[in-house]
Amino acid sequence: MKQIKKNFCVVAIISLFTILTACGTVNSSKETKNEQSSIELELEEEIQTFQAGDFEGYMNFIANVENFEPCYRTVFAFENVQGGIKDVPIEEVNAMYREIEDEFDYILINEHFLSYHGDYNKGVYKGNTSFVYGYEAYEAANGSISNPINFKDVDWEGNEFTSTSLKAIQLGQGIYKRFVEDVAEGRNLQQSDFILKSPDDLIKVVLGNKYKELFKIGDTFSLDFDKVMNFQVVGFYKPDISFSMDIGAQHKVNFDCAIVMPHLIFDYKPTDEGSRFQQGFLTGEKLSGYIAINESTKEINEDTYKEYTEKLEKIANKHGISGLYKVPYWPVGFVW
Repeated sequence: MKQIKKNFCVVAIISLFTILTACGTVNSSKETKNEQSSIELELEEEIQTFQAGDFEGYMNFIANVENFEPCYRTVFAFENVQGGIKDVPIEEVNAMYREIEDEFDYILINEHFLSYHGDYNKGVYKGNTSFVYGYEAYEAANGSISNPINFKDVDWEGNEFTSTSLKAIQLGQGIYKRFVEDVAEGRNLQQSDFILKSPDDLIKVVLGNKYKELFKIGDTFSLDFDKVMNFQVVGFYKPDISFSMDIGAQHKVNFDCAIVMPHLIFDYKPTDEGSRFQQGFLTGEKLSGYIAINESTKEINEDTYKEYTEKLEKIANKHGISGLYKVPYWPVGFVW
């Protein structure tokens, strides 16, 4: 088994919609020192254009985005969970997620970053910066934000280490099939990959094309979602597989330098603080997705928002978790 490194962690991506709707940020006891995500920097100018509340101007803008597919963004409200992330009501959230997938065309795509760890004297990241999440933004900022390579962090026990954020993308069960024809070698994700029955099970991943220089089909490596877990390469995507999403579909996502993995459903109980945080966060993120709007952009109005949010609230009430999600009023979208 290839050992990339002993320690890794998953860190929350702050949703762009915290800027537009004041949804708040997600805090943990292992907060990274990165000051601003590359997504935020990339879209900062576009966001500021519409911050004054020019909804009509924004709708006119997206109406002119070619092949724009509108969606309502759902955001899980971690800040409303009494007790914090480790106390997310996992069963209820999973039940709501399943029902949302049945009721809507639900697109679950979340960009995360996996952190390559080492101690201060060895194990520092020396790989290609194109794999590093936030490095482009760091270069563009001319040093005004923290370098995402080998910054200082601490683990659950307070031990210090260096950390480097690597690009990763999680796909939900309703969207992974879109990329089946984009596989260059091996296979795409499949339904069975989404259920993790044990923390020792292999998590299947499809790697971006640039990783072909480093791995081959069947290779395994260890990552740490707050505890060591095992991953296996089942495929590689073709070069330049990409799409645009979020506000005005202005944020481009490219698979070339990313680790693409299933948005896991944990079929076992957490046993310690690290696994409770892990399962709480990743389960909550299942409700941070996109509900496709059937109406065209020009037909979207207040009644459209009311129709979709009332259906969503009915599902939330059924499972007793009303108040644990938010839906910004402004539609976002995808260009595939």
